[in-house]
Amino acid sequence: ASVRNLKQLLILDLGENQLSGTIPSWSANTFSSLQILRLRQNRLGGSIPSQICELSSIQILDLSRNNLNGSIPRCIGNLRGMTLEAPALSPTSSAAALLNSPHARIFESDWETEDV
Repeated sequence: ASVRNLKQLLILDLGENQLSGTIPSWSANTFSSLQILRLRQNRLGGSIPSQICELSSIQILDLSRNNLNGSIPRCIGNLRGMTLEAPALSPTSSAAALLNSPHARIFESDWETEDV
């Protein structure tokens, strides 16, 4: 299945659908107005694609309860909210930027490190 040219879509909630594989590398052309992306509680693996940074209207990103790993893209610091709960993700300076952002409202993680 394919999702294309949904330029007016504001909210995409695909949570709790038992989706597997990796997070798609959607481009800004596909979702130019998307503000909320919820992919929580699926079986998604791999890393968060850097193309998520191209979704310039994104304010809230919910990737919690998946099997994600790797680093968090630097653009994450621009979000208003994020939910992760993914212990295999590496906290980076971008995660610290989100924690210190005056716009951040939601941030959860199961990280077992104090490097943030």
